[in-house]
Amino acid sequence: FQNATLILSIRYTRTLPGDMYLSTTAVVLAELFKMLASAAIIMKQKGSLEGLWEHVYYYTVVQWKDALKISVPAILYVIQNNLQYVAISNLEAAVFQVTYQLKIMTTAIFSVFLLRKELIRTQWLALVLLFAGVALVQLSQTSETKTTNNVEQSPILGLVAVLLSCCSS
Repeated sequence: FQNATLILSIRYTRTLPGDMYLSTTAVVLAELFKMLASAAIIMKQKGSLEGLWEHVYYYTVVQWKDALKISVPAILYVIQNNLQYVAISNLEAAVFQVTYQLKIMTTAIFSVFLLRKELIRTQWLALVLLFAGVALVQLSQTSETKTTNNVEQSPILGLVAVLLSCCSS
């Protein structure tokens, strides 16, 4: 429910006539909200603002190597969120939702090639069916640029953004 609501609300706001907000601003504000919520939880656990600062100092300055390691997936997550805004802006909400399920396939393929995981025949069949379903949905889209509420959309750009987002997932 949460993901569907998020996609529909983003799609609605990205196709409204008039000036469009920057997707990077929306991503940064969402991450800032999460950071403030996390800080409130840590402060509640530690019992004071000083405890919060000690916690943040320890995990960012003292344990700087771990913080650096965590920054790699964090940066990929920010890139992925920005790509999702591009995709949602250029694809219908239902098409985006179906196409974004390719992250299951990219995860499986990366697991096979990078982690040497073996998939059984039914898992490969499921991946082929998933790909076929996404391909059918994409074929139903026209490859031409179209306009919704005076906002130009490019299904090809949307597809590329979804594929890149799936690979960074």
